[in-house]
Amino acid sequence: MKVVLTQVMIVSSLLLTAGCSVTADKAVYSSNDHDMMISGRKQSAWVSIYINGALVIEDQSIFDDTLTGEYQGKKVVATCMHKSNWISTEDKCDVYVDGKYAVELDLSRG
Repeated sequence: MKVVLTQVMIVSSLLLTAGCSVTADKAVYSSNDHDMMISGRKQSAWVSIYINGALVIEDQSIFDDTLTGEYQGKKVVATCMHKSNWISTEDKCDVYVDGKYAVELDLSRG
């Protein structure tokens, strides 16, 4: 019984630690003006979107959300989706720059 309880406590600790992990992704978007490195990260419920290293969006996103920001006068929209089951969690954001689809960021990667 003591061994089983210890194993349950270890697994619970790992799950709690994993819930606070940082996940990130990046991709290049080529617009008429120039190439943009769009990256994103998720830590707990916070989503951060960067373009060429500049923070464009930083907001909480627990479920499906639309987050907005601006980069060099251009409107940036991130439509984020969260899917979870007891086996895996998937967090993805479709990013639009000036109304045009730019990239999909998979924030599930660790």
